[in-house]
This record gives sequence, C-alpha cells and structure tokens, in this order.
Amino acid sequence: MKKMGKKAKAVIAGLSVVAVVGVSGIIAYLTDTDTASNKFTVGQVKIDLQEDSWDNATDTDSDGVPDFAENLVPNKTVAKDPKVKNVGKNNAYVYLKVKVPVATVITANANGTLKNNGTATKTPLFSYTVPSTSKWKQIASATDETDAGNTGYYTYVYYYNEAVAPNATTATLFDTVTFANIVSNDPDAVGNLSEEQIDIEAYAIQSDELPANTTIEGAYAIYMNQNS
Repeated sequence: MKKMGKKAKAVIAGLSVVAVVGVSGIIAYLTDTDTASNKFTVGQVKIDLQEDSWDNATDTDSDGVPDFAENLVPNKTVAKDPKVKNVGKNNAYVYLKVKVPVATVITANANGTLKNNGTATKTPLFSYTVPSTSKWKQIASATDETDAGNTGYYTYVYYYNEAVAPNATTATLFDTVTFANIVSNDPDAVGNLSEEQIDIEAYAIQSDELPANTTIEGAYAIYMNQNS
C-alpha cells in the first residue's frame, strides 16, 4: 500500500474536524416563548334607597322633617314612597325592611267607636298598603322588636319578585302612610309620641351564580347569614 504524504494526512485531518463540527450543530434546538394575559373586571352590587316625595319635599325649618310630616293628627295620610335603584354593575335581588313604631294606645274606628272596648292596646302608629298586584312580596311576619326605653317596632321584610338590572329601579313598595286614629282627651296619656319615625332599610345580593335552585327568599337568608 502506498504511503500517504504529510500533505494528504493534513487534508484528512481537516475533513475530520469538519465532520465533528457538523454533528455538533444538529443538537441546537429551535425555541420560542410567548405570554398570554387575560384581564377580568370585578363586579359590583350597589343600591340606592330612594323616596322621591320625601327627599324632594319642602322643609321650611330645616329640621330634617318635611313640612307635610310635621304636627300629624290622627288619621292623617302623608306621602312616603320607598323604592330601590340598582346603581351597581350586576343584576341583584333587592329587599326592603320596614320598621313601624308601636305604642300602647286607645284607638277608634272611622265612625268614632272605640276599638278593643276602649282598652289601650299595642298598636302600630302608622299603616300602609302594598298593592296586591305589586312585585313586592312579604317574606317575614311582623315581629316585636321592643327595646328598653323604646316603644318598640313591628318589622316587615319584602323582596322584589325579580332580579333588578343595573340602572333599573323597582316600583315603590307603597306611596303613603297613615297615622293611627289615636283617641285621648289627655295628650300626655298616649305617652311620649312627640317624634316617631318609620325606619326603612334596603338590602341587595347578586342574583347570578348563587347555589342551584336558590329562590329570592333563600337568597335573603344567604345575605343575612353573611352579614349577621
């Protein structure tokens, strides 16, 4: 066999180097990266309790009591029209709690005959009527919430029988209240009734994504459990 010269060996050696470089190049993987950011907005349940006739009424002496609600006499009917506006971002179930002050007094029928044989009886000092066709439905019976030093209250809770959409407003729960037909020849005999008030509170809870088969009344129970 013919011996190769130094030059030929050098060429072979050079080819070997090229082969090694080629093998090394095929393990350089192709790579890339990307990021996806998904934005979410958080909802909001927010309501506004409105009483147009009361809020826009004239208050000459600026005592916080409209002129038409001052110096009431028995059987006097005055405007009061609570309703709820959804000012939040989500559909909501809404509720109204009405606390009517109670006192032990003698009352009479419209024709002047005494009720309860003229015996002083614990009586709501104001009455109102929720129309039978109203979407407002009562969910709690009257309860006595007498506190020490107070005449006490009867409390009524109502729910609106559909979810209220953002920017929507419910119908009024009622439009007027009537002062009880209290009877007394002695103004002091009816007790300290110089200033009485009807307290109204509004509540709301999201109507979507509640537990399956949750009714509007059931949603109120959830609200009360959460905010007890």
